[in-house]
Amino acid sequence: MLKVDAHRLFSKEDATDKREQLLNIVLDSIKHVAETESGYLLKFGTDQEDMVLISDWLLTEKICNPFLRFTLHVESNNGPISVELSGPAGTKDFLESTLSLKRWL
Repeated sequence: MLKVDAHRLFSKEDATDKREQLLNIVLDSIKHVAETESGYLLKFGTDQEDMVLISDWLLTEKICNPFLRFTLHVESNNGPISVELSGPAGTKDFLESTLSLKRWL
């Protein structure tokens, strides 16, 4: 089985640069945001490009913000993609300010 070490692919500095490049594109791709008990659920479209974009973004977020927890939902039959972001106390405030999520609420 092929193992890929994400930390070898991106240094923290590289991940930060890549995150800056991806973040606005990801935010513009969001179709809906819902607040959850411990974070937010971001809903996207069904495009394969969205899936690749989201995957790249989650990889950079994992390196830049290791306290975040991600749950990726990919519906069957070309259904929508959603990502639940959560984490320890203070995560909601962090996500609201970092991702400007209030514009969808």
